[in-house]
Amino acid sequence: EVMSYLTAGFAATKGTTYDGQYLFATDHTADGGGLGSSQDNVTNEQLDSAALVTGVQAMMGFTDDQGEKLDLFPDLLVVGPSKWDAARALVSQRILATGEENRNFQLVDLLVSPRITDGKWFLMDTKQAVRPVILQIRQPAEFQALDSMDDLHAFMQKTFLYGADC
Repeated sequence: EVMSYLTAGFAATKGTTYDGQYLFATDHTADGGGLGSSQDNVTNEQLDSAALVTGVQAMMGFTDDQGEKLDLFPDLLVVGPSKWDAARALVSQRILATGEENRNFQLVDLLVSPRITDGKWFLMDTKQAVRPVILQIRQPAEFQALDSMDDLHAFMQKTFLYGADC
């Protein structure tokens, strides 16, 4: 479900944000403090080294409604299967095909989701309190096991059972 908010973030199918804009827009406004500044969280650039660096720099420049820096630094790159190979080469290979050292090596972690099918890519800062998407865990996972030779199932069928309730 979280990925559907990313892919639908360019239209109002899942609602709009605090300023009435789509989740991803070129003109988000921060009107508090009378600043009225506009911030852009969209790029049409293809995923490459320059676009990644530009995206990181743009996120580092985001401000709150008082004009204060949000101290964001992206740590996750999310792509679909069509961008997987390019993204892997961009952030997971120490040496480029040219023989040069990759300046973006391990700059961010990589997450590939088959739900992203349109070639878009997303940068996220998952370490900060301010996030565009919140995953709510309603009940922590509780692991259970029937793994004792005293259990009837283990005795009768010589197999052990494990499960999780969440």
